[in-house]
Amino acid sequence: MLRPLSSVFCLNNFAPTSAFYAIGSEFSSGFHRAIPIKTRCRPDENPMKCRNSAGIGRVMLCCIAVVSMFSLSAQTPRKDSGADGQLTKQSDIVPLQVGRKVPEEFWTKEHLFYINGDTVRRNLQEYKGKLLVLDFWMIGCYTCFLHQKEINYYKQLYKDELTVVMVNGIKTKNNYSSIHRFLKNEWIQGLGLESFSSIIESSYLDQLLQPGGYPMYYWINKYGILQTVSYRNLLDRNYVAPFLDK
Repeated sequence: MLRPLSSVFCLNNFAPTSAFYAIGSEFSSGFHRAIPIKTRCRPDENPMKCRNSAGIGRVMLCCIAVVSMFSLSAQTPRKDSGADGQLTKQSDIVPLQVGRKVPEEFWTKEHLFYINGDTVRRNLQEYKGKLLVLDFWMIGCYTCFLHQKEINYYKQLYKDELTVVMVNGIKTKNNYSSIHRFLKNEWIQGLGLESFSSIIESSYLDQLLQPGGYPMYYWINKYGILQTVSYRNLLDRNYVAPFLDK
């Protein structure tokens, strides 16, 4: 005895899920319920001619189900394919906006400090409770160094309330060796800076603050809130007002 073609086609070849198969059976039996048609074939009959309409309905619905599954598979990006924009693991660091408080790890995260040719690892905990200015710079940015004397003046004048920390992040692609060579430049040394200290090779601060140019200053008040961001050094006695050019 031959099985209906629909059963062979759907179950053996495509093996649709039980949910799709149940939907196909329900629609086919409901649509053709009032029309009595043979559901079995004699050995001498052509199975294609004695095939029942319910079987045809199941074949069509099974085909639709299979096509739908293939369509969904083609349209839904795999997690490892990169089609959803996640080829690389996204960072958990949320960029800090003006008016927002820095995360607690901001104070405890260790950074690599360049100090007069030497390096040391330490965090920013000692600056908590002060007005902290993060001064982002890069090699080749001479403007970044023009106002360092003025900045140092204010650091000394308000040493209990204010501190300024220079930062060179990984976006600059500068490292210890290139920074060390750059600081030996005659022009830099001619500025009369007695000492030089900066966080270098920082990925954390780059991701948290995302500087878009150099120099760039991030002002974090004594409450740990990012108060303002400026492209100009505001600690300069030569400015009549910080918002006017001379």
